[in-house]
Amino acid sequence: MRTQLAPPWILVLAILLMLGLHFFLPLAAIVPRPWRLLGVLPLALGIVFNIWADNIFKQVNTTVKPFEKSQSLVTTG
Repeated sequence: MRTQLAPPWILVLAILLMLGLHFFLPLAAIVPRPWRLLGVLPLALGIVFNIWADNIFKQVNTTVKPFEKSQSLVTTG
């Protein structure tokens, strides 16, 4: 049986990789401050969309977890 890595762990690994790159290869001197802060907008939108989709999945009583069997197919929202 093949072990699958759950999406939250992929996020944790990505954050650790970003922190490592930030300390070992800082881009502060290359990219000025206003442009570095633009990443907050897609991050906030991603969080909002994630919460919205999670609520839709809960309304139709199906799982959000990708490796579990779903009870229904969500086609709206």
